[in-house]
Amino acid sequence: MSRQVFPWDAFTTWMFRAKVWVTTDQAVDFVTFNEWLVSGAGFTLPAARYPISVSAVAAFAAAVSGGWSDQAASIPWFFVMTASALIMAGLCRLQSPSHPIAALFGAMLLVTAPLVHWHGVLAGYADIWVMGTSGMGLAGICLWTQHKARSTLAVSLLLLALGCLWKSEGWLWLLLGCGVAMACHFWPRRSLWGWVVIALVTVALWFTQPVDLGPLGLWGVTESTLSAGWFGVFAARPYNPAPAFLEMGILQGNFLLLVPLYGIALVTLLIRDFRDYFGYLLMALCLMAVHILIFGLSEHSVYAETGTALNRLLLQNVPVLVVTITAVLPAKALSSEPVTGDPAIKGLATIDPTTNPTTTESVNKDLARARPDMGNEKLRALLLTVVSGTGLIMVLVVALPLTLAMSSLGAPQRTLTPTQIVSAAELRPVVGDLNKAQQGYRFRGENIPVGVAAIPLTQSNAIQPRYVVSQSWMEAPEQLSFYWINTDEPGVHSTPLPLSGWAILDMAKYQDFWQKPIKEMGILAKPQNFNQAAISSVTLTDSLLSAIPALIHHWITPDPISHRLINTTSGHLPAPIALQRVLVAALMLIIVIGMTWWLLAPATRPAAVRSMLLAVVGLWLLGSSAHLNQVSSLMRNPPVGATTATDTVKLDGAHLIPLIESVKQNPALASAPLLSSSLDRFSQFEAQRLPFMALPTSAAAVDASALINVVTNFSGTVVLLGKNASQLREKAATLAQVSSLRPINSGAGYLMLSPEAE
Repeated sequence: MSRQVFPWDAFTTWMFRAKVWVTTDQAVDFVTFNEWLVSGAGFTLPAARYPISVSAVAAFAAAVSGGWSDQAASIPWFFVMTASALIMAGLCRLQSPSHPIAALFGAMLLVTAPLVHWHGVLAGYADIWVMGTSGMGLAGICLWTQHKARSTLAVSLLLLALGCLWKSEGWLWLLLGCGVAMACHFWPRRSLWGWVVIALVTVALWFTQPVDLGPLGLWGVTESTLSAGWFGVFAARPYNPAPAFLEMGILQGNFLLLVPLYGIALVTLLIRDFRDYFGYLLMALCLMAVHILIFGLSEHSVYAETGTALNRLLLQNVPVLVVTITAVLPAKALSSEPVTGDPAIKGLATIDPTTNPTTTESVNKDLARARPDMGNEKLRALLLTVVSGTGLIMVLVVALPLTLAMSSLGAPQRTLTPTQIVSAAELRPVVGDLNKAQQGYRFRGENIPVGVAAIPLTQSNAIQPRYVVSQSWMEAPEQLSFYWINTDEPGVHSTPLPLSGWAILDMAKYQDFWQKPIKEMGILAKPQNFNQAAISSVTLTDSLLSAIPALIHHWITPDPISHRLINTTSGHLPAPIALQRVLVAALMLIIVIGMTWWLLAPATRPAAVRSMLLAVVGLWLLGSSAHLNQVSSLMRNPPVGATTATDTVKLDGAHLIPLIESVKQNPALASAPLLSSSLDRFSQFEAQRLPFMALPTSAAAVDASALINVVTNFSGTVVLLGKNASQLREKAATLAQVSSLRPINSGAGYLMLSPEAE
């Protein structure tokens, strides 16, 4: 609530519409881009077809504050996050009324899932609203299939109906929830013949599709189209989403361990009582079918490749995952029953010592025997916690090298060169000198363009190891760089060192290094960084086991804020192996060890289950700590405000404020429509952000390739954004040949044109 509207789709769609309504003080309609160009009035929105409810909620919150405020408009996201946690706790409590921590456990799983948390912190997307309504409704349907309580069904259907207000996916979840409820209601016995009938009907429908259902539309799949009734007709684009789902749902830190725990829970419920938990299993099959249909057959499969919409759609289903996981919890709490239930203690309330002293003496003896039991119970609980904690540490110790070893199995052998550790004293100065300092070796030199120090190679003109591990000191990241020259391409290539201290570079990402013979490589620095950076050592290795200190340093370093956080997050600086992979490996080891214990020692099965649960909780807390470290870093270091130089790109768009003010202070420019366009990928964010910041001036962003055709009859202002000043002038000259636009203002990174200059 203390920052500007940040996520990409927020300022281009959801919050854009809300700000238009508040700043114009009316619920205006949006026209198409072509209509806006012709009329020169009103407002345009590329995704105007999206439901208006989320924008309306944000607009109401801002209007109550007396005018548009990014902070006020973001407040509803805090409340929807809180409400979602409370609903989740209520569902888990309803599912396990005899388990006192089920509600807390379910709410914790929900709010500490990193992607869910980011959608609550970075306000502006509608997916968390769908999760809090449609997702909770689907979870409620799962509960109803087991307990058959009418009130649960009614509330679930209400939540599913509310989900239709936020995004079109809400209708999909409403149909799916109703389908699961009807299947469980009209097929209570779930006999084998029922499965046979379903299989035959499915095969028959596949051969007869597409099927025209009249008012419900056309349903079916052809070679070129995917017809989904009310939802429309989509281009068919077959794609295997399994690798993307594995990467985004399990191997990245988007949902921590929710997805693997969900799979384990489904297997457990299937074995425990298939008929009793049929609704949970059917819901899982339906959700899987929906994801395969959308990301495996339709044109939306492109978003599975980029890992954007795939994660957000899965986020909407998180309540189903949580309620299924908590269904596996034991019927009773992890700790034993309280000692207050002991007969000796219960008897104290019903015995009068004045009427029966003998009985009182007997009860006192029972109580005396019960007191040691209380101590033993606490000792057993403490011992169980110690065993679980020790086991978790041992599992992590094994999981770390196991994960590193498994990650290298699929990688091709690059070189037979052993690990080479090079101290800074062994580096060979090429340009400038190296002088020893307290933090390491610093570059020195006068009137030199760059300081260069080469690494003495054991084999020149040979393929070098994959990983470069550096130990350095830098006042700011990326003040030192690693460079290389390959034999095939004599040019110098370089990449900055991401961290001060231990850092690691995965050189497999660089095609001009990967499996190429390297002639020379080393460390370089610009003259302005000579006194701000020092190098201590460089290690060349093919084994990540030699880079564990650097990996841990990457894992405890928060990833800088970016617009990608709303779609995918790891919780830490990019590393060759994400911490999430180690957590998944540790989870699998915990399950294997726990199940082995459970099978080999039947008498201690309750202790085995409790130990597994405690170890999984500890593993979850470890993963959450990385995410919380990133969130706390973001709160401590928010994007710099408007006092920053305009040639520096700020993620909240603060560097664009002087440009916006120059437009608003000119009545002629403020009343005319405005177009923004980026000439390079570095300015794309600025071009998209500018229309939101310019409101209530009517503005839109357009691709540079279409700009010439657009401005022919355009009577408003055009802002060109780019880092190359000569490229900006060339584009302005091109536009001047086909329109009346002439430059009227310029600054660092932009050029403004208007027909008023004629």
